[in-house]
Amino acid sequence: SDEPWSTCFLRLARGAADKDCHVIGTGQACSFDKDQVVDISIAPQVHYVLRNIYAINNLFTSWYIALNFATNNAQLKIQSIVTELDPPKEQNVFLNQILTALSIGLSFIGGPSAGALVSAAAATAAQTFVKAVQQAPTVAAALWPTGTENSQAIQISNLENDLSLGADQLADIANRGLELIMSDIPSFIAFAQSGAFSGEKPIALPDQSTEVTLALKTYILTTAMTANKWKAHASSVTREQVAADDAYCQSIPELTCPENRYYSDATQRLYTITMNGYPEKWEKLMKDIVDKEWSDPALMFDGGYECTASGKLGQDPFANFGVGGDFNTACMSQLDFCIGCNMPCPVAEIEGVCPFGTCTDEC
Repeated sequence: SDEPWSTCFLRLARGAADKDCHVIGTGQACSFDKDQVVDISIAPQVHYVLRNIYAINNLFTSWYIALNFATNNAQLKIQSIVTELDPPKEQNVFLNQILTALSIGLSFIGGPSAGALVSAAAATAAQTFVKAVQQAPTVAAALWPTGTENSQAIQISNLENDLSLGADQLADIANRGLELIMSDIPSFIAFAQSGAFSGEKPIALPDQSTEVTLALKTYILTTAMTANKWKAHASSVTREQVAADDAYCQSIPELTCPENRYYSDATQRLYTITMNGYPEKWEKLMKDIVDKEWSDPALMFDGGYECTASGKLGQDPFANFGVGGDFNTACMSQLDFCIGCNMPCPVAEIEGVCPFGTCTDEC
């Protein structure tokens, strides 16, 4: 029979073929009924499995709903990013990469860097999801298959309209994982083994989870920045040093104190962004990134630095996502870091070459 094991289990446990939880948005009730009558000799075991089936479906369905909301929310930000960063409207991206960036956003908000950026409900759902996927590599492979997909190339300037083309693909991403869990018993056991889906409280993302847009917006923003020759710079300093420099600058009326900066307490690095010949744009862009919530600076800068150091900048950041339990989201930031002429490489060289290029071609 082609009937998924989970559908068969529900039918036998309920004595009726009235529920099917193997795909998202089935249109049928897919919620746990603790008062359901089951043979008393097996009731605890049956209820345990039923609760897990319903809870996992609920998480995937809420994820899909959040992805759709996030797509619409991201559309509201994209045009302003394009207007400021991509006036020639020439930079292309691939739709499948954009959709993957959106789906991977759940992994980001489940990470320690998210902190106060996300609600408690979203963080709990995301952390549960990430842990479950790490325990079930077959599910990760189904959600984010390796290799290069054929995908439609779209211009960043058209993303506001073209994101709507991905609605069916977002459903496919979520269903690939859910269908495997609900049709392959080993994958179900691996995904549910932490016990997180057995509790009384549902594990689900709020319908309007704007947090899952952070990774997508960061990818769009930094891709556009790098394509338009923006550069990032990093220096290792303490917060006390930064405060002292600021105090000195502010004490001299003739000095204009720079505001195109971000300090990361996590890595103790001071970051700046520049664009050759356009100093008036530096501070405006930095202010817009923060005020208009185009990205989370920690993800943008710390992630971009780590991505550049790894030598993966400019490569497909999603090619091997999830493989071997690797859920590193650093390359969501495609920000191009550079160093000054004759400066030592700040990280280990890769095959004898520093992954940080020079900030000018005139070295």
